[in-house]
Amino acid sequence: MKQKLHIFFRRVSSANQDLATQIEFDRPYRELCNKEQIVEVNEDDTSANKLSVAQRPKITEIINLIKEDKVEKVYAYDRTRLFRDYYEAQEFCHTCIEHNVEIIYTSSSNGHMGFTGDIFIEGLLNLFGDIEGKNIARRTVEARRKYPPKKYGYVKTKQKTYQKAAKTEPSLTQFFEEIQQIDSLELFNSFLSKYRKILAKPDDTLIRIATDPFYAGYDLHEGEYQLPHVDPFITKETFLQIQGQLSPLIKAYIANIQKLQELYIDYPKCGYCLKSLRPRFNSDRTEVYFSCSKGHTKVYYDTVSINEATKEVIEKIIAHLNVDRLLVDSSNRMKEIKRMIKKEQEKTEVLLKKAEDSILFSKEGYDQNWCERQDYQEILSLQKDCLLFVDEINKKQQLLIENKQLHQLTVEAIEKQAELNVRALCDLLINDVRLYEQSIEFDVNKCDYIFNLDNEITLHLKESVS
Repeated sequence: MKQKLHIFFRRVSSANQDLATQIEFDRPYRELCNKEQIVEVNEDDTSANKLSVAQRPKITEIINLIKEDKVEKVYAYDRTRLFRDYYEAQEFCHTCIEHNVEIIYTSSSNGHMGFTGDIFIEGLLNLFGDIEGKNIARRTVEARRKYPPKKYGYVKTKQKTYQKAAKTEPSLTQFFEEIQQIDSLELFNSFLSKYRKILAKPDDTLIRIATDPFYAGYDLHEGEYQLPHVDPFITKETFLQIQGQLSPLIKAYIANIQKLQELYIDYPKCGYCLKSLRPRFNSDRTEVYFSCSKGHTKVYYDTVSINEATKEVIEKIIAHLNVDRLLVDSSNRMKEIKRMIKKEQEKTEVLLKKAEDSILFSKEGYDQNWCERQDYQEILSLQKDCLLFVDEINKKQQLLIENKQLHQLTVEAIEKQAELNVRALCDLLINDVRLYEQSIEFDVNKCDYIFNLDNEITLHLKESVS
């Protein structure tokens, strides 16, 4: 039988930290293991405060190995090396307990409490780690506001003072002078277009510079703290005046950008290479478009054109959709599925009761290895089956809810002449959208209930639906 793994996990949250202490503390444990069993996993420059489990592939790989029952022990310097988030830490502990994996904290001899195996106690300890992590993050953010590692337009000296950079000082001085004169969205758009080129910065960075009190030599996040180590471009009073003028303009600008980006469908694909396309802005940020030309004919559509085509297709589908039959069939099918699953669930519950009785009234009596007995393992398996039945019913119920929602939206559009809720209908009726040079192709859902219409609808440019 293949021996299970001993995983030695180490993590540092920034590039200027090293793993030497953690490596030294887990060395005695490594010396006790067979080399074939040892797996060393290092997460360099990885913040457990900023990144979720899904964004940490190495810890995700460890979790997968545990779930595959390939791990005997996991070693870490302390709890905070594995996780900072309470819920992630609890989920990990639960997984380890469920798969009989022991966690060894190598700093236990240095005052850190070892792994207890009790999910309640671990919860309390993980909660302390979570609070500590959030305090560290808060203090780091506060320090960065006052003493950022880098700040555009400044040179940070060895004495931790911030002097204006000679190269960018004229441009930034002009930037703050001109922005004081802006009092309309049109002027604001022109200003951004101009300084996008002069400072070579995107709009969000330009807005961030204009609204950052650091350039006035202050931290105004909570209270009013002057920063004597900063050589300011403007006074605090001028900064506050700029914020008063810009606040409504920035809101209007963001609303306009969001409107340009609005799309009824999820992001489309290129019809030639099937690559998922991402939205882009044109040079003056008055249009959002999708484009692809990688080894094939160029595809180019703006969001307005895609939305117009999508609305036309949705109207065509609704005209051919037998939504009443869809709802009746869905309801009948749901009842049938519930009966079948209920029957299987009742059978499983009978078997579960027998298995539980066999343990309660067993002649073998209680022993410390009771959890390894076959009848107990059978109970665990049957309990999982019961949960699967519930999960299956919930999934089918969700499909029925979606069909009821489709019925309601369609009735409102046809009978009550209400404005089409195109976005909601797209979620229910459109699977995929593919862009070609001269046409847009829509892959349609609910095909069994759409009559006299293909399951793929192609809309040609300046033509009707085919």
